[in-house]
Amino acid sequence: MKHEIPFCGEIETKKRRKIIISAVMAACAAIIVAAGALLYFWFPTTPVYSLSQVSRSIREHDWKTFSRYVDMETLSMELAKQITLIAYQKMDSRGIPPYVSKNLAVMYGTRVKKSLPGDFEAWVKNGAPPVTSVLSPMMKGAARGKLGLKGISWKNGTAKARLSAGKTGVLEIELTSEQGTWRITRINNVIELYEKSEGRF
Repeated sequence: MKHEIPFCGEIETKKRRKIIISAVMAACAAIIVAAGALLYFWFPTTPVYSLSQVSRSIREHDWKTFSRYVDMETLSMELAKQITLIAYQKMDSRGIPPYVSKNLAVMYGTRVKKSLPGDFEAWVKNGAPPVTSVLSPMMKGAARGKLGLKGISWKNGTAKARLSAGKTGVLEIELTSEQGTWRITRINNVIELYEKSEGRF
């Protein structure tokens, strides 16, 4: 009965293979852990994360989370400005004197600014804003929180994103980074939304 004794070279080769395999496995594990840690700590600092939280908060009627990722004061002010301009242009196109149109539009915009925080809260908590709200035609189709991300870019503390709202609606929004948290501060396509709503503001 013969017993073959491996040469020293073969033993060394096997040892080297085991060491290389172990090193590769350890490196892969380290890369996976590092990638997981990077994703865990980095993703919450992106505007994509903030938008995912906004969408979830609408689905779950979570006003606290929604207001954390939406700057209601800035958003209301920006919306009111755009709606004031739309109201002025609409009245002007009907031949109403400019000084009358301007005053009426400013009064309307001021009222809208005051009502918007409560209207947004009703939208999140109840699934729809009050029927008399300026949000009612704008947010039609987005009541169930189906805000799909269609595109996003960000740089130097400002982000722009396009969100699908319902089957055909699209929201073009801006976000601003505040102390590491991205918050929605503006809707850029209010005029387009107004026109699609058939001028029911």
